Amino acid sequence: MRHLTIVKLFMLALMLSGLHTLPVTAKNVSVLEFGAKPDDGKDDTRALRKAAEYCRHHPGTTLTVPPGTYRLRDATAEQLEQQVLSGKMGGDPEKVIFTPYYPYVRGLDFNGSDSVTIEATGAILMCEGWMEPLSITDCRNLTVRGLTIDYKRKPFSQGIVQEIKDNSFVVQFDERRIITDDIPITRMTLWDSSISGFYAEPFYFPRRRLLGNNRVEFEGHLPQRLRGAYIAALHSFHFRPAIFIGNSTSTTLDGVSIHSQPGMGIVGFDSTDITIHRLSVSAAEGFMFSTNTDATHFASCRGHISFDECSFRGQGDDATNVHGYYHNIASVEDGTVTLQLRSPTFTHAQMADIPRVGDSLELVRIATLVPEKTLRVTYVEHAPKAKDVKVRLDGELPENLGEYYLLNASKLPRLSFCRNSVWGQMARGVLAGMTQGFHHRQPDVAHRLIARLRFTTVDDAVRAFADHLIKLVEGQALMRLGDLGGADKEGAEQRAAGAADVGEQRHAGVFEDKANIFISNRRQLFDHFAEAAMHIEAVVGV
Repeated sequence: MRHLTIVKLFMLALMLSGLHTLPVTAKNVSVLEFGAKPDDGKDDTRALRKAAEYCRHHPGTTLTVPPGTYRLRDATAEQLEQQVLSGKMGGDPEKVIFTPYYPYVRGLDFNGSDSVTIEATGAILMCEGWMEPLSITDCRNLTVRGLTIDYKRKPFSQGIVQEIKDNSFVVQFDERRIITDDIPITRMTLWDSSISGFYAEPFYFPRRRLLGNNRVEFEGHLPQRLRGAYIAALHSFHFRPAIFIGNSTSTTLDGVSIHSQPGMGIVGFDSTDITIHRLSVSAAEGFMFSTNTDATHFASCRGHISFDECSFRGQGDDATNVHGYYHNIASVEDGTVTLQLRSPTFTHAQMADIPRVGDSLELVRIATLVPEKTLRVTYVEHAPKAKDVKVRLDGELPENLGEYYLLNASKLPRLSFCRNSVWGQMARGVLAGMTQGFHHRQPDVAHRLIARLRFTTVDDAVRAFADHLIKLVEGQALMRLGDLGGADKEGAEQRAAGAADVGEQRHAGVFEDKANIFISNRRQLFDHFAEAAMHIEAVVGV
């Protein structure tokens, strides 16, 4: 009996000691159990990554992240940041760091997680080094609640316009980062307090002259009213997003906040059913600018993408952009079709857009973008990290392959954008485009405040009537905070928005070649620059 008692005590001691290492069977765990401790100024990366690893191997886990600030630091990510800011990636770092399969750091990797919930209300991930802070790939039923993502060193430098001359202006940058001749400045955007939004004409790759004491003179014309305005010098355009959702099903983001990211806020790619509730993409305290580019971006997704009660402010591009891709038909050999994506920056996930067996591909004439035939995928072949994809189809292709695209119609999600506020951003509030390789289907837009709403298509009237239904209902308000003057320098993306002359597009809402637009109880708010509350052209059924 005494021997049995000793054995029991020994087993109990082993169990108790295990509580201080890795939980074994618990489904409700806290990052504190893995060693993370908020607000102590110490590096929490190792502990947070252990917690993410636990979730990957334990389906059904609820991971609690108590309120406070957690340091997420990675040496490789910091090295990339340093290389970019020192000019080693060139004057336009996007051309290096936003290329197919470019290596990057995943801050917290939840790859393969199943039915995991992250309860993080009041928790802040303070990132150090350029990374993808939250990676959600190959997941099912993953929910993130309340998490805030920010950077200790913002991916832009903020200053104040101190002096405005005839053809130049002087900026006093703050002490957070010293501006040098080598540091890349891809775009400068100003916060115009008279409209509580971005000044309409940003400066791309501006010439500079260092004046000392972190004062810099830039070439360019500004109106005198912008003396004293906040200005942001971006150090890159696209990079990895703050949150990446890839090849995942039923992902929910609830009450998540993103204050800055050297790229987009959220990118969803090849994923099904994404629900976003109470998302806030906005500047951190003491700043006027948030993400360097889009707040959110979704490409080649399926099912339903839903926004509800979200707010967007100060991002460097659209609040959301939802589309698919047109693929060129490179060759056909022995019934195998090679697909190439010739978009200027490839996919927004920088990985191949791979169809699945059973997907429906539409044969689209390039000259008109009118689909002429639908084919089903019967076989798929893709080598790791390859840009091209090989498929077999259940029908024949025409001989003049160069006149056609193939569009994966199975990757065109339904979009709902309801009860959201979009204020003070570059570019559009909502972009669902169909030109230059972009394609969308069935957006529903309802409630609240949208700054610059744009839906475009060059499709025929019959397809527009069948596939593209736009609704603005229940007190929707449109606010035009600035035109697209100067944005034509971004070229392809603006043309993809359907603007023949983007410098002349000064409308709160632009609807061209659409069908079935329903508007009820809408308020129009616009400043003195607005030329029209809404532009409607070639529309059937308003």
